[in-house]
Amino acid sequence: MGNSKKRLESNARNGWLRKDISPILSFMILSLALLGVFLMGAYFMKEYIEAWNVASGDIKEIME
Repeated sequence: MGNSKKRLESNARNGWLRKDISPILSFMILSLALLGVFLMGAYFMKEYIEAWNVASGDIKEIME
């Protein structure tokens, strides 16, 4: 228990933020993750609309 307290004090003294990844890199990672979520949602909506059209019989109008 005493050892972990010393480590916490050492991290606070040395600045644990210096060991963190750079803000630009973390912004790029977050941007890519959000873009991926958006693209997955768009793909899902495309597939969902096509399945809805097939299920409701509107595909005949599209094919003609």
